[in-house]
Amino acid sequence: TSHFAPHTSQKQNPIYLIKLNIKGGRKMSVLKITSNNFEEEVLKAEGPVIIDFYADWCGPCKMMSPIIDSIAEEINNAKVGKINVDEAQDLAAMYNVMSIPTIIIFKDGKPYKKFVGVTSKENILNELN
Repeated sequence: TSHFAPHTSQKQNPIYLIKLNIKGGRKMSVLKITSNNFEEEVLKAEGPVIIDFYADWCGPCKMMSPIIDSIAEEINNAKVGKINVDEAQDLAAMYNVMSIPTIIIFKDGKPYKKFVGVTSKENILNELN
């Protein structure tokens, strides 16, 4: 989450200071993973990759979304991405995603741990260590 701190200049125009987590000169954010970039972003990635399989119409996925966003902002030892199962049905089938949300942690290009349904940030982070 970005933290906005209102600050007023001499003209009394509000200025907002935004706190960002920086890695390699850019804010770590959730990557949109598709069938086109999956191999490069996930299978060939250095270090763990957390993937959230979701759909826009899925209520529990909407509950999971802020958790995934929070993880992406807080960690710097793993990549975080989301796969829309409606747009990448091939990837959902390849990894036997039958229910959403499903979170899969990949290590060395292979599925390491799978969470089906809404899970806590702590459960996901514990698997990275």
